[in-house]
Amino acid sequence: MEVPTVRISAYLFPLFLSLALFSLAGCGGAKKDRLAEARACIESGEYEAAVSLLDESLASGPDAEALWLRAKAREALGDPQAAADLERAAALVAEAAKEDPAAADRPFLDDLFARLFRLRCPFDRSEFSARSYSPPDLSFGPQDAQRLGAFLTAYERIRPNDARPKLLLGKCCLLGGYHAQAYNYFSACLRLAGEDPWVYKWRGDAARRLMDSDDARLAGRMRNRALDNYNRAIELDGREPAFYYARGLYYEYAGRPDKALEDLKRALQLDPGFAPAHFDMAILLRNTGRVEQALEHLSSCIEADPDFPDAYFQRAYIYFAYNRRLKGVSSFRRACELARADLEKLLSLMPYSYDGWCLYGDVLRWSNDLEAAARAFRKALECDPRGHNAWYRLGDVYGLMRKWDDCYAALTRAIECCDDLDPQYYLYWFTRGKYRQIAARSFAGAGEIERAAELHRQAVADFEQTWRHYKRLVFHQAAREGRNPVTLTADEAENLRCILSLWTASCRALGDEKKLKELLSLMGNYRRGAVLRD
Repeated sequence: MEVPTVRISAYLFPLFLSLALFSLAGCGGAKKDRLAEARACIESGEYEAAVSLLDESLASGPDAEALWLRAKAREALGDPQAAADLERAAALVAEAAKEDPAAADRPFLDDLFARLFRLRCPFDRSEFSARSYSPPDLSFGPQDAQRLGAFLTAYERIRPNDARPKLLLGKCCLLGGYHAQAYNYFSACLRLAGEDPWVYKWRGDAARRLMDSDDARLAGRMRNRALDNYNRAIELDGREPAFYYARGLYYEYAGRPDKALEDLKRALQLDPGFAPAHFDMAILLRNTGRVEQALEHLSSCIEADPDFPDAYFQRAYIYFAYNRRLKGVSSFRRACELARADLEKLLSLMPYSYDGWCLYGDVLRWSNDLEAAARAFRKALECDPRGHNAWYRLGDVYGLMRKWDDCYAALTRAIECCDDLDPQYYLYWFTRGKYRQIAARSFAGAGEIERAAELHRQAVADFEQTWRHYKRLVFHQAAREGRNPVTLTADEAENLRCILSLWTASCRALGDEKKLKELLSLMGNYRRGAVLRD
């Protein structure tokens, strides 16, 4: 008997449905098992195994919790891809919060936000370093806040009555420069969670930065509120140096240096190793002419925090301003090592920065960043248009860049601006001759024989001047040291031999046999270590 097809389908459909549901349940259970196993691996320190399990889990589709766990494991392994996992997890949470904020509230949400916040807002010391000449945290800005924006909004929507997201949002806005929003978030945090001295301190920081507002009424209101918040923080916890430090910054900004010094001293009494307080104390003392005390506090700051670039920079600035060049060079080089990216900003705001720009240019040149080095030397010349050291350095950099005309012009300015008795004077002539000779070889190789010959003639003239001025320097140096002026030191003989070597090369290129013979004789003399002669 024939069974209708429809009846067979009716019999089989429930079976197929049951199998499908069982399969889905099995997949979901397997995924949960993998997540649980991955958590166990992370807790036991088996991070690579955890990453492998989570890769399998995520192969079946994106999941915020799996991405968060993989980010934890990758972070422990030092894998930079952890950041991408955190951001993808945050995006999934933000998307889920649009549909159902309550359903998006997952147990891992707090840790996810904290990790993402640390990634985008590294503020280890930034909340205590609000300098008058730099933003509170140079590594965080509006673009970072915008990238976090969707997740921040979702987090607050998911936890509308939770003070913690508002606290973190307030700190994020404070570091990102959104001070009005930060003030409002901290106020909401205080309403939800009650009084807390640190929240008062941070709200005071937001108010202090709003004192710069173009709205005069708002600025005046915030002037009073900043002080009220700092006072309340100190009332609640009078043993915390950061609160006195913050109020000291407020007094400094409000034009009351005497009160600022009192609070900074109090902060250092509570914590003698509080580096930012030493730093700002040094700035106040320097501004009031107490230079030696300022240097002591900068040294204490560096002792407390050896990686505090601002302290090295300010110490170098004081040394240069008071003609202690060798110490200044050492401090400045250390500042360059620690914070090269921020130095241009700091140098631009310094009232005396010729030496700083020159040293910064030297560091860039040593790093082979020639364009940036040239820019630094030009900045130095804006501070002192007759600074022959800067003109010389600029010419040298242009020579390395093969910008011949700019090179000759800068070295000519160095010669014009330098006294002919200066020990560096001969070097400017020598360097101009050297680069003219290098350019001549380049043009000769390109077939421009006449131009090459003219440059060699100019180089010969430069080397003649170099020879004359260096011999005079040798005699003066010998007289100061009380030795026979015709007896050369090893360095002097080597320098003279080097001058003669380049001079000889240009004479040979020009075919000047008479001068060439004379120079070769002199070179042989210095190779044998004989005395100076014409």
